[in-house]
Amino acid sequence: MQQRVLLSRAIEVLEEMGISYMIVGSYGSGAWGEPRFTQGIDMVVSLTSDDAEPLAKAFPLPDYYVSIEALKEAIACGGQFNVIHQGSGNKIDFMMARRDPWGRMQLARRKTIELAPGMKVCVASPEDIILGKME
Repeated sequence: MQQRVLLSRAIEVLEEMGISYMIVGSYGSGAWGEPRFTQGIDMVVSLTSDDAEPLAKAFPLPDYYVSIEALKEAIACGGQFNVIHQGSGNKIDFMMARRDPWGRMQLARRKTIELAPGMKVCVASPEDIILGKME
């Protein structure tokens, strides 16, 4: 599975579940400038404990690997977890949105852009991507 197809699947799931998200990291910075090769996709998400089971079930075995324990711990502690497409090895690193004022402002400043024809996504603002890299 190509990264863009995996990203499209993740966005479909998040939007169906009503989960706020934004693409960050190399994929996010590539949306605003020169794209660069990346091994994974980084996304910030705002999840609650009620989201854990349905989100994990949206990426079922044998096609995907998601550790439900890691997902629940990430939600509880503000950490991260992965969704891995087992056939290709492509993955998405999901990081919990920060709960402080800056974290809330980042989500508020995200932009919806057309990353590819017919593929609209939420991406962190260019400024927040730079600040995130510096942090």
